[in-house]
Amino acid sequence: MTVSGPFSIVFANAKGGVGKTTSAVHVAGAFAQSGVETLLVDLDPQASATRHVGLDPAALDTTLTDVLIDPSRGIAPAVRATRYPGLSILPAHESLGTLESELASMPDRESLLSEAWSGELPYRAAIFDVPPALSLYTVNALKLADAVVIPVQTHPFALASVPRTMDLVDRVRRHLNPRLAVLGYLATLYDRRTRVARECLANMMEEWGELLIEPPIPTNVALAEAARDGRLLFEVDPESAGAAAYYQAAAEIVARWRTARGDREEPGMDRRGRSAKPAAGARA
Repeated sequence: MTVSGPFSIVFANAKGGVGKTTSAVHVAGAFAQSGVETLLVDLDPQASATRHVGLDPAALDTTLTDVLIDPSRGIAPAVRATRYPGLSILPAHESLGTLESELASMPDRESLLSEAWSGELPYRAAIFDVPPALSLYTVNALKLADAVVIPVQTHPFALASVPRTMDLVDRVRRHLNPRLAVLGYLATLYDRRTRVARECLANMMEEWGELLIEPPIPTNVALAEAARDGRLLFEVDPESAGAAAYYQAAAEIVARWRTARGDREEPGMDRRGRSAKPAAGARA
């Protein structure tokens, strides 16, 4: 996968349990496996993305909490390598939950992450996992980012959260970040055996048309097992339907970003998720 310049994408949804963190982590992993130096940024006090790549937030000396307390230090002191070549993480800690209320009264509180982000960074892509709420951390990420992807579970209740999420995105575009592009919606937890999921996917196609990122991410037991073990599906079960779907979705996201920028197609991963170079294996 080749990208034309550094770009950053937020995975956001106001509802929890829709596969947001799983999607952010695996799209970041797909980028890294394809040779794109990638930074995963965990802004969720639950620190699920941090745990998903095998790190224990409680064992880390410096995390995103420290970055937001003193943005002048930049992000570098808190960034950690992961077991996966090409994938680094700016980890979260549960202390983010308490910190948010303390930051609420600060001037320019929406710009704390942008301030810390200054300077030349050695990454071609950054993926932000934000809390399942319309929080200060979500606003910070959307203000900084180039684009947003909305993961949506293929269930009727999950669809109800989309207008609230898009309302926040629209407000950020109007007041804080006019360049923010909506790359599309990613259907998740899709079980084609059930009529509810099939009907929901059909409704998504009708409602969002070309904004629906293909393919839908299927339900996959191995995904849950990988998260439990702090590993990526590309390591646990690289031949699974879930791994293939995330590779394809990552390639589609890059293609959409190129279109948003007006770039020409470049060699690398094609839109079916096939990499022109072998995927790097995980470090032991």
